Amino acid sequence: MRIVIAQNSKKEIEKSVYEKFCAYAADYGISVSFAVDCFELKERLSTDEYDCVAIFGGDGSMLGFAPVCSEYGVAILSINMGRVGFLSQLELKDLQNGLKMLSKGDFSTEERGMLRLCDGENEFFSLNDIVFCNRMRSGTISLNLFVDEHFVDRYVGDGLIVSTPTGSTAYSLAAGGPIIYPDLNVTLLTPLCAHSLRRCPIVVSSDCKISVEYFDNTQCLADGRVLTLSDAEKNKVYIERSPNKVKFIRFKTSDFFAKLFEKFASWSNPYMEDK
Repeated sequence: MRIVIAQNSKKEIEKSVYEKFCAYAADYGISVSFAVDCFELKERLSTDEYDCVAIFGGDGSMLGFAPVCSEYGVAILSINMGRVGFLSQLELKDLQNGLKMLSKGDFSTEERGMLRLCDGENEFFSLNDIVFCNRMRSGTISLNLFVDEHFVDRYVGDGLIVSTPTGSTAYSLAAGGPIIYPDLNVTLLTPLCAHSLRRCPIVVSSDCKISVEYFDNTQCLADGRVLTLSDAEKNKVYIERSPNKVKFIRFKTSDFFAKLFEKFASWSNPYMEDK
């Protein structure tokens, strides 16, 4: 078995953590390589075969590498070292046992859908959400929303979140959106503080093609990454279900609601140990 560790340069991980991982991996006959960023990870996955990509950090670290992993169909082993870690499978204390189970093939994979945004020239991918907001973070913006070319509404406010079921427990949830079970094939549209009587979130089929017409001072982000959009479509972008999916290593039956309760309890209690 071969694993490549994708390192997030913005996340400081102690050298001893990687050393411990490599030592455990060697005990179970697992080969380990390193990629220092997305570009090197892409190069490694395009030229060699790996069984999974190990990512240390929180959900933010994982989201940065997810599009590359989905492109090559390689599963992610996410090790939580942040506070959120909603998508992570392992905590540091479980590292040795996790690698042991991995070496024995005692695991399953879970697939999560992604979004694909096209601006007429480029395409971008997102596991959680695509967000339209004011680039100055001050004042309102205007957006026209269409679903399958049918006009839905004009939103004047802080912006709009287009999210997958995975992303329904992220920014959209904080903005008042519903929690959506991960297996559902839907897309969630959540307005941000819109000046409208029709500002409630909307759930549509993931087969729908969403288009957003935006105007001055609008910025677009995919999983927190600022996108540089072309003007090929004259300030209009198209969002649909990506043909690629992100695969996650799972060591036991995933209990979505148990993890939801656990994480929400820790986030809302400042006296609990930061996990």
